[in-house]
Amino acid sequence: MPTISPVAKAFQHLSIQQIENHAIVDYHTFLTPPNNTEHTYNIATKHTPLRVIVTYSLIGSQLMMLAIEPHSSFTVRADFDEVIAKISTQLIDIQIDNLDQQIEIALKTIGTFCDADRSYLFQFSDDGKTMSNTHEWVNTQVKPFKEKRQDIQQDLLPYFLPQ
Repeated sequence: MPTISPVAKAFQHLSIQQIENHAIVDYHTFLTPPNNTEHTYNIATKHTPLRVIVTYSLIGSQLMMLAIEPHSSFTVRADFDEVIAKISTQLIDIQIDNLDQQIEIALKTIGTFCDADRSYLFQFSDDGKTMSNTHEWVNTQVKPFKEKRQDIQQDLLPYFLPQ
């Protein structure tokens, strides 16, 4: 059975797409471009896309430097805003009989987009002195804490109040 190189193994969980021509590139092409060029890529893992600008510079006959920097944070912000807008649209028109299901779908969407292990929804009591975790999404192999997050005194979580 052939062994996989360490470099190939490091890249096997990534999908790399060149923005300029929408071409999917393999790791070898990604690592061996013409010298002193700059390309923008979408690099994605299973759940998290990342747009980066890669600048290549040949330093010596066997040494190349890759400078990788995130593409504009406006892109990530715009993508997040789009996700929130879609969730908001879905929540506006839902019926009360599938409210819980839709909230859980929204929490999963947010958690997945943010590459988080969990996302929560808390509800304040009528008097505003306590809050309880009403809905929770957890990633695979993450232990849920919803049952342990009930009737929490508001003074124990002061960072929620200004928000």
